[in-house]
Amino acid sequence: GAAFIHKYYTYLYSYWLPQAVRDKVDEYMNCEDIAMNFLVSHITRKPPVKVTSRWTFRCPGCPVSLSEDDTHFQERHKCINFFTQ
Repeated sequence: GAAFIHKYYTYLYSYWLPQAVRDKVDEYMNCEDIAMNFLVSHITRKPPVKVTSRWTFRCPGCPVSLSEDDTHFQERHKCINFFTQ
């Protein structure tokens, strides 16, 4: 999916978000969208825009992506648990 965000949120993500969160994103090479969702929700004091469970996006012509890895969903679940601590 695609989304538009204000550039200020990317600044906050890079310079204000705790280093431990960015380290977790780097460790899994995953979850940056979840971290951004948590950040914007915290700043705006509004609920996340979209949080869904596992679903399948079918794209026969698309190259292989990270989401096809069996551990992808488990890693994202671990990220959510980490971010809520």
